[in-house]
Amino acid sequence: MFQTIVDFVKAIVWPVVAIWLAYMFRSEIRTLLDRLTKIKHGDTEFNFMKEMVAVEKELDHEQESTPPAPEPAEALSAEDQLYRISSTSPRAAITEAWTMVEAALTGAANTPRGMAQLSRPRSLVGLAAMNAGLSENLSSMIQTLRELRNNVAHNPEIQVTREHAEIFIRSAIKAISLIKSKSKPT
Repeated sequence: MFQTIVDFVKAIVWPVVAIWLAYMFRSEIRTLLDRLTKIKHGDTEFNFMKEMVAVEKELDHEQESTPPAPEPAEALSAEDQLYRISSTSPRAAITEAWTMVEAALTGAANTPRGMAQLSRPRSLVGLAAMNAGLSENLSSMIQTLRELRNNVAHNPEIQVTREHAEIFIRSAIKAISLIKSKSKPT
């Protein structure tokens, strides 16, 4: 029994010491690994720089023989971005569309962005209606959009489909266009 324990301790001592040493000298080991460019074990050799250069050349060749990719998402219009978001997360698309409506309301209210965020959205609609002369019907539709967004954002049981999000996006874009057309130029 005692011999078994001794054999067990002998077997685990060197891995424990190796792990402890690696832990104690981890920053020095990390520095050495950063400077490592080649590994050789037996007949196998791996040269990092040579491999990186080879991969870069292959990618350059692949890029030359491939038609250019479509423009990145940043180059898309805000509307296109919303539609793209709606395909993966309809709730997020609705939230983002409402954020754009709020930004238009902030402009129409002639309120600095930070100040608008301090006020409640309902009062922001009223302020925008007063300052930009939004009709009562438009103000009511914006309030409805706000309520729909709140329901989607705060009630996870509501099933939101891509079609729902796209309808909301179209409505939000129309509202934004109307808000901007009524806004007084600053």
